[in-house]
Amino acid sequence: MKRICIIGDVHLANHRRFGGKSNSFGCNERATQIIASINTAVSYARDDYDGELDVIFAGDFFDSLRPEPHLIDLAVSALMTHEEVNYHFLLGNHEYSAAAPESHAIGVLRSNPSCSVYLDATKVGDVLFIPFTPNFTEEKLRLTLNAVSGIKIVVSHFGIIGGSTPPWLREQAGAFESRLLEELCDTHGIQRWYSGDWHSFHQHSKRICQIGALTPTGFDNPGFDYGRIAIYSGGKSTIATIPGPRFVVVDSLAQHADLVRTNPESAPLYCRMTVGTSELREVTAAVSDNPYIEVLQNVDEQREATAAAMLATKSATTLAEKLDAFVAKMPLPDNVTRELVLAHAKKYLGV
Repeated sequence: MKRICIIGDVHLANHRRFGGKSNSFGCNERATQIIASINTAVSYARDDYDGELDVIFAGDFFDSLRPEPHLIDLAVSALMTHEEVNYHFLLGNHEYSAAAPESHAIGVLRSNPSCSVYLDATKVGDVLFIPFTPNFTEEKLRLTLNAVSGIKIVVSHFGIIGGSTPPWLREQAGAFESRLLEELCDTHGIQRWYSGDWHSFHQHSKRICQIGALTPTGFDNPGFDYGRIAIYSGGKSTIATIPGPRFVVVDSLAQHADLVRTNPESAPLYCRMTVGTSELREVTAAVSDNPYIEVLQNVDEQREATAAAMLATKSATTLAEKLDAFVAKMPLPDNVTRELVLAHAKKYLGV
């Protein structure tokens, strides 16, 4: 392998959130945006290079075990537009089924001569692929490396624990400490180790890299720090950022407008804004034609208002008085009248 491009989790799917309209092939707008990011990544890796290119997807190319056939067809068709590219797909945890280990999402890709699929640890040239493996322990990792020789690069699908890893991720099964991987690199003469699975990019050291997600999957992956790919060529590794959809939490319509105007990427921003009850109707109407922003009602404000309504019932002595006190204080949308709510409540309760 002369030039290698390593791409992390893609999670290609017809995602419902911000999915948009479907095209004639049955793929929605968000799916086509993900495919556009893949194409951009491959084109970037191909730029100024005339030789054969190897593109490695480090697991979770698909978001689920059973992607729709038309989604697979569109993805493969897009990949095949690039000449002299060999594609390598590692099995990811989203594509794996414990109930049917041989039935997985990437299996269908094996029918294409330009695509190779890896379900078990496999050495190709001087690259070792370590796909997702359930119950993969440190002992199994060491045995895997001891069974091969002449490795320069490892591409895997598991989380890498470092100093900044949050506590809730440190206990995840199948993740390994970066210092362990450094030790294994020293022992086996490994020059670079890239891993998919966890979505946040992190360069633990010169050799150890959590490549992160090419396209984030939701508001649990917020911000702009996604879209990294690694290119390894001539013993050197470089990291590039590929444009693509991003999930951003905004505080106001003005901030949203500023982000859209100053966003250096042409891909859409999926935005979420949380507003108070008094603003909800106005803001929702203002963004009703924008498919890339969702408006949520402030839950804390709702809880506080509900608590105040419950507190107001303490001095009441009858059910009717309690209903009067609660409905007078309870949080309601602007277009709902308290009198009507109270009348219905009393009717249903026979008060």
